[in-house]
Amino acid sequence: MKLFIIDGYSIIYRSYFAHINNPMRNREGENISAYYGFFASLLHIISNYQVDCLAVAMDEKGPTFRHLMYPEYKATRDKAPEDLHAQVPKIKGSLEKAGIAIVSREGYEADDMIASLVRKARESGNEAVIVTPDKDLMQLVGDGVSVLRPVSGTARKEGGYVMMGEKEVVETFGVKPSQIVDYLTILGDKADNVPGIKGLGEKTAVTLLTEYITLDGVYRHLDVLSPGVRKKLLSGKEDAELSKKLIVLKDDGLEGSDGIARYSMDSIDLSKAVPDFNDNNCASLSRRVLGKAATQKAEADVSCVVLHTREEALKALSGATVAALAMEDGALGFSVSTGTGYYLALPLKEAFSLLKGLRIAGHDLKPILKASWDNGSDLPETTMDTMVASWLLKSEDTNYSLERVADMYLRRELEKLSDALGDAASLSELPEEKAARYLARRAEAVLALSKKLTSLLHERSLYELYRDMEHPLIRILAKMEKEGIYLSSEKMSELDRSVEQKVKELEADIYALSGEVFNINSPKKLSEILFDKLKLTPGKKNSNGYAVDTPTLEGLREEGGEIITKLLSYRQYAKLKSTYTAPLQELRGEDGRVRTTFLQTGTATGRLSSRNPNLQNIPIRTDEGRLIRSTFLPKPCSVFLSADYSQIELCVLAHVSGDKNLQDAFKSGHDIHRYTASLIFNKDVVEVSDHERRVAKTINFGIMYGMSAFRLANDLGISRKEASDFITKYFERYSGVKAFIERTENAAHENMKATTLFGHERELPAINSSNHVERAGAERIAVNTIIQGTAAELMKIAMIEIDKAMTERKLSSRLLLQVHDELIFEVPFEEKEEMAALVKEKMEGAVEFSIPVRASIEFGASWGDMH
Repeated sequence: MKLFIIDGYSIIYRSYFAHINNPMRNREGENISAYYGFFASLLHIISNYQVDCLAVAMDEKGPTFRHLMYPEYKATRDKAPEDLHAQVPKIKGSLEKAGIAIVSREGYEADDMIASLVRKARESGNEAVIVTPDKDLMQLVGDGVSVLRPVSGTARKEGGYVMMGEKEVVETFGVKPSQIVDYLTILGDKADNVPGIKGLGEKTAVTLLTEYITLDGVYRHLDVLSPGVRKKLLSGKEDAELSKKLIVLKDDGLEGSDGIARYSMDSIDLSKAVPDFNDNNCASLSRRVLGKAATQKAEADVSCVVLHTREEALKALSGATVAALAMEDGALGFSVSTGTGYYLALPLKEAFSLLKGLRIAGHDLKPILKASWDNGSDLPETTMDTMVASWLLKSEDTNYSLERVADMYLRRELEKLSDALGDAASLSELPEEKAARYLARRAEAVLALSKKLTSLLHERSLYELYRDMEHPLIRILAKMEKEGIYLSSEKMSELDRSVEQKVKELEADIYALSGEVFNINSPKKLSEILFDKLKLTPGKKNSNGYAVDTPTLEGLREEGGEIITKLLSYRQYAKLKSTYTAPLQELRGEDGRVRTTFLQTGTATGRLSSRNPNLQNIPIRTDEGRLIRSTFLPKPCSVFLSADYSQIELCVLAHVSGDKNLQDAFKSGHDIHRYTASLIFNKDVVEVSDHERRVAKTINFGIMYGMSAFRLANDLGISRKEASDFITKYFERYSGVKAFIERTENAAHENMKATTLFGHERELPAINSSNHVERAGAERIAVNTIIQGTAAELMKIAMIEIDKAMTERKLSSRLLLQVHDELIFEVPFEEKEEMAALVKEKMEGAVEFSIPVRASIEFGASWGDMH
């Protein structure tokens, strides 16, 4: 038999820190990264290896024999973060429910218990596999014992292991398993405060043990060693003796003579841990244990009725006021009462005509609205978009799929489209009954969610924000998506050829400067060229050699000269081709227009984003970006109108902070960055240099994002002390801003959330984390959410008011794009003056601030003609 021994805490810690920048959380907002990662790893091992017996070794509380031997043992270790520590009882509880043995003993460490389990396996003639990244346990490898070690990268999330026997230990460490104790004795262990022999590193340790086999053998040959190594060995002998005692594992932690049968998989039932998995929002773990069918909730099994005729549909809709829709692949399902879902086996044109007069709910209403318009109908009375509502309730999430939202709020598991389709390409290829069941269940879930989320929005005082801001915006964004923006194929093809030629020229120049032809896009090869061949000063190292990312190359401009300049230009043009000039042409519709998808739920702050293509990401201040935008043209006899909020986030900061100096800058109409520079450098505004303005601009924007002196120093190329002095002066002059930041952070710690001026809440579950990195990040998010979130809401209000006015006046102009703080309209020549006045009035009057809000208006014959 083969006994797998899990080194419990090592896997727990690894799982926790793998998600340190984006922790996984359950419905209560608790960090579950360690819990999920531990059990995901456990299930991966059970699924992919022959596991006959299984045990988890854990540390007990209190000192061990090593602490008694050496009180400083592990004294330098940081205390485990509270949100990691809180997950351990949950992990232990789920292990116990599943019948998986937790092996531990007071006074012993988990490593000793692993050694004891290995001894049991060997004595009973069985094999053992230790699951751990810990090099200390490599001393146990051999004689039927191996180590399953996580590899870097993807292994931190779940899988990816390498099985290490004697050969692999030698390849990895340069010494045999039998030499690991002496190897680690020489090196010591900073994490455990094991001293080792000071001054001797890995290379020396391997050389000595290769030559003299053991540490005792090394000490017997001191006379033939170099004076420097001899001196370090002699002065470190006492530390070496202590270190060895600390490193050697005790294998007497298990009493009795029984073997490993008590850890047999036959006595383990992981299904008993499934309720815990579900309670911790780890449905994927449940599916892996029970299989997909077994985890579907009973309430998902709604009745389904297929409607083949108009008469059947009218009868089903009789007396209904609200219908929840689910649409996919040109097919439509709906629900008008809890517990029953309907499938309309009718053409969409007829199906939509039947729904007139009903209030419509849906999960992502935009595609449904566009489909109704394409089929000659409209759904003016939309009542609830459960995707947008779920985002408003929990905007820090990243997944708002119907499956996810139904699981979160209804505890109901819905089938994904890919699972429903199987090998079919679309729903139309499925048997009618199966397609009907899929859509009907989704429609019924939308109806149930509509009621549930409406109630929750009211409870959280968010319903008015949804009703008055987010819901009206859905229809506006749908119209923008349907309208699209014209892309000149001729201009883009010309640009594509020009960019391709430029890439080839730069390639040739780079080859000439480097003296060879190589793959410029290979980080490893580029690293070799720059640092091995050309001998430039390397920076940080990674798996591909030394880093060659763009910030690193920017830092090498002066030293590297022309080749670095050429490489940076090459990257710019190569990105233009791969991201824009080629892909954009493929996305042109038959009418030549490109249609992006606007995401209302794409950011936690509330800013709109776009995808397929992401037109918001076209570089704004570069010549290359202007070239791309110049290929977008208005209709004949029309012009583009750009309306751009001026310094809107700083404007919001001035208003919410109440800082007098910052408000005076906006009221006076000064260039805000020159005004800030004048305060920092004690000069009149007219005397401020361009460099001083750049310093002030960097600080003005950086303060909103929690910029440190270190970051400011890097951005400006100045000393950290100089950067720190600038920040100090900034806060002296803008004391109201400093008070606002402190006030915001204190409120966030108390309420565990940040709230925009209009009431949008962003939960901050990490704000009181014991982990400094998490806590500081949450504090920055709190400040930024209020500033950026409020600015985003101001833009949304303006869009709603402009759309309302355009509709009332029956104007032919169309809003096409929203790009951060800018709106792009397509305007007939005869409406130019009216639209300019209308848009400026509505944008500047969207909200009454304590300072003037300004919008600049421009016209252009192409998108690239404007600013």
